[in-house]
Amino acid sequence: MRNIIILSVAAAILIGLNKDEVKELIKKLFDTIRSYTEIFGTICNNLKQRQQLPPPFNLSFLRSLAGVIGYGLLCIGMVWCIYANWALLRTRFEAAMPFPFEDTPLALPGILAILITFLETVFFYLTLESWGDESFLQSDYALDGAIKERTPSLRKAAPIIFAVLVIVTLAVDVYVTYRGSVLLMGSGTAAVFMCLQTVALSLCFGFVSYLGLKPFYVNLMCLLRNLFSFTVDVIAFIIIITHKALGSIGALVQLMIDILAKIGQLILLPFKKWLSMPRHDAYPATRIIAILLLFAGLMTFLWSAPRLSVRKRCTVILVDMTGSFDYWHESCEGISSIIGEMMPGDRLYVTGITATSFFDDNLLLNAYIPMPKYTNELYSEKYIRGIENTRKKLQQQWQDKVNTITPNAQETDVVGGLLYASTIFANAQAKSNYLIIFSDLEDNVAQKFTGRFDNTRVWCLFVEHKDFKEYSKKVSAWQDFYEKSGVKDEDIIMRIPAESAGITIE
Repeated sequence: MRNIIILSVAAAILIGLNKDEVKELIKKLFDTIRSYTEIFGTICNNLKQRQQLPPPFNLSFLRSLAGVIGYGLLCIGMVWCIYANWALLRTRFEAAMPFPFEDTPLALPGILAILITFLETVFFYLTLESWGDESFLQSDYALDGAIKERTPSLRKAAPIIFAVLVIVTLAVDVYVTYRGSVLLMGSGTAAVFMCLQTVALSLCFGFVSYLGLKPFYVNLMCLLRNLFSFTVDVIAFIIIITHKALGSIGALVQLMIDILAKIGQLILLPFKKWLSMPRHDAYPATRIIAILLLFAGLMTFLWSAPRLSVRKRCTVILVDMTGSFDYWHESCEGISSIIGEMMPGDRLYVTGITATSFFDDNLLLNAYIPMPKYTNELYSEKYIRGIENTRKKLQQQWQDKVNTITPNAQETDVVGGLLYASTIFANAQAKSNYLIIFSDLEDNVAQKFTGRFDNTRVWCLFVEHKDFKEYSKKVSAWQDFYEKSGVKDEDIIMRIPAESAGITIE
């Protein structure tokens, strides 16, 4: 408090001595700040004037906002129809023509589908634009900047040319759709229906691109202009308030200076003689709703034949071959069932659990379902029958192998079998790994495990123990083992014998 009093007295004396100079300094400071606020105000006013645009870019905020939402939904529906037509056309390309197999959306069939859909959209838009706008293609800009008028014959021929291009691309679309649909569905009537759908989709996104793109662009620009204008108004309002506030603050500071000056002069009365010395800123909603309902109706009728699943997964099966395991035949039946569920790209290895699982030649079966050479083979009945025959041959091969095996190993080296499985996974580099173990998991060799099971799903079947407490300890120990090896807790499945028969591995 004392320091505040001393500082106040010193300020009063200083201002009393230099009242005019201090007032002039404060005045210049506030005048400078006010001049800058006036400059910003002028800039905002110029921006406000410049952002005033002629029709049709002079819509109000609410109209532009409603237009952006309405025509935006219309454009979303257009994109939806374009995507549906692309997906339909892609699958028909794959079924109708032999392409090298690539399990990616942007393979050659997908690129051709994109090209045809794009050409349909562009040619349809140009056709409608040349018919509906007399000034379309009326003039062009030369290289020197001069405006060059096009001939009337060209302007009259343009709509016909664009219409012919639309018909040609649409004919290609219909041809591919019909041929692919016949192969997929085996029905000419269904193929004709699919062709009608693709024509309806093409007409929809063609009309919508003509009716909706320009208004959406105009309304979007108007909305941005209104948002910009609103921002400028807010800044201008802040500047006006600041300008007025500066005037009030300046007057208050001047008053305080006068008061402090008088206090200082009173303090300096004894020095009166010395003080006396000279000092140097479309379309109706019902039509938009009707078109959106048309989109929804078309999409509900759109379907495509399911494509044969391509999983490319690696499955390793360990089957207990020790005499103490009581579920050898059930395990062999389960393995045969798993073989019957293999899909294109799947690899399956069956190896036995013996006294020395890692070092013994225990690879009982090495099965693989070959991938098709061309995409259209995925949809052919010949290829599907070929897969079924391959499965049956592999199942018969497995059954022949089982008939030659006598499960009489004296010890159970589960960890050695797991180490062998981890080696297979490391070399396979598949999309997904499955480890299936048919064993009671009574490992009595205690080999050290140095492998990993990252991104692997583990199934342990026919796990049992006569004592419930010992069973719980065994399950906990193996779960801890798999988690330390990189398996997630939700990917560890253990089943007692009563729950192991007839399960589906997925």
